[in-house]
Amino acid sequence: MFMRGDILLAAILAAAASYLICRFAISRHWLPNKVVARSSHTKPTSRAGGIAIMVSFAVLALLLSLFSSTVGTDILPLLGLSMAAAALGLADDLWSPSPLVKFSGQAVLAVAATLLVGHLNTLPLPLVGVVSLGGLGFIITIIWIIAFMNVFNFMDGLNGIAGGCAVIALAAMALACAASGQSSLTALCLLAAAAICGFLILNVPHGKVFLGDSGSHGIGFFLAVLAVCAGGIEDCAGSVDAVFLPIIFLPFILDVTITLINRGLRGEKLHEAHKEHIYQRLHQRGFSHLQVASLYMGLCTISAVMAFLAQHLAPGLKFLAPLALTCFFLAGALIVLSHESTTETSSGSARD
Repeated sequence: MFMRGDILLAAILAAAASYLICRFAISRHWLPNKVVARSSHTKPTSRAGGIAIMVSFAVLALLLSLFSSTVGTDILPLLGLSMAAAALGLADDLWSPSPLVKFSGQAVLAVAATLLVGHLNTLPLPLVGVVSLGGLGFIITIIWIIAFMNVFNFMDGLNGIAGGCAVIALAAMALACAASGQSSLTALCLLAAAAICGFLILNVPHGKVFLGDSGSHGIGFFLAVLAVCAGGIEDCAGSVDAVFLPIIFLPFILDVTITLINRGLRGEKLHEAHKEHIYQRLHQRGFSHLQVASLYMGLCTISAVMAFLAQHLAPGLKFLAPLALTCFFLAGALIVLSHESTTETSSGSARD
């Protein structure tokens, strides 16, 4: 599967197209991202990277579905909805609609995905094993898609962090899908990863172009639905665990969860933009974009290894992998937060 010439050529073309569109966007100053108080950049920068990725990925995937025996036309609903998610993000880039409008759009896309692509039928529970979800699977799938879209969007704040971790996750998913005989999904993973790599060449380390909400929404939606589809749903049989991709993105999920809990305890509005994520705190402490992105990519790589190990555990014991990772990541997060608290206390004493 990985050595097929048509897939390899399509991946190369996707990377090249993404790179060239990004270069063109930079030269034409498309979608400039202004510098505001919460920004991690210091000059207006194009946010058209997501458009370049999604267009390159969708066009090459469509061509493969039409002219290659490897990729079937069953991927078209997923492609179409992913582009719709990117369009929702583009609307956010252009007009900054209210949180309610954005959430409503995400909900519509999530419902459409469950209807057109499918929803989870089973889920492994700790110590219990695989359980049938019935109608609850529909609700869980919708919640997962909306939640992950926002998690991925929240974590797109430094050069390379979201795109780099997405490439790692897509590479791992490609291996898992190939092992389970899901050729269409394997090809989609490779094409998406290649398109993101074309963008990363210009995004890392100097941030010549950003992902934008079009990219974070489009890629986040695609990854969320990919996890469901690869996990085995109606008309999309597979043997990749539904928890496979969530395990890989545990560093993202925990970062967002911890940050929201901290802000909630302080009575702050959860939907307001801020610079309080753990990855942002690390950057504020002097770590470069590349250093922080590399750290999170390393954590996602560790998580990917654990996700593969979890594949071989009994269904009732699969929770041990994310549990171990959660303990490890929480320890690191507490170190960062405690150091931050100590620094603030010392600064306050000095001012007094």
